[in-house]
Amino acid sequence: MNRTIIADKYLVNSKTILKNNSKFGNVKEIEEYLKKEIEKDQIAAYISTFDHFKHTESIGGKIPNDISASINVMCCFGMAIPSAEFMAIKPMSISIVEKTDSFVVSFIEAPAPSVQQAMSKWINAIEKPTHKTP
Repeated sequence: MNRTIIADKYLVNSKTILKNNSKFGNVKEIEEYLKKEIEKDQIAAYISTFDHFKHTESIGGKIPNDISASINVMCCFGMAIPSAEFMAIKPMSISIVEKTDSFVVSFIEAPAPSVQQAMSKWINAIEKPTHKTP
């Protein structure tokens, strides 16, 4: 999992998974997998999926040629409401972007370590395990 600062302020966790190293063949399959993981979690709640590609395309927005799909799977780990302002960083969103030869799966840094760990685990499990020879 890579950690990158986007636009000089957002800490984003992302993983690029080559299609031939993925357990899944397309964005829809990854979405279904993530929804199942969210539903299995005792704290997380699935909210919705937003088709960002479809929206951007419908308004004539710009999309790089190597991107063929882009969705956001939204969920909430609602363990507490510490303050009114804290709600501005909820809910969480996992983006899944399909490129020519890979999937890029990303999310903004989670406020709680347990949430960070859960989301990282789900994303890492998208990739096929590597078999090392002794």
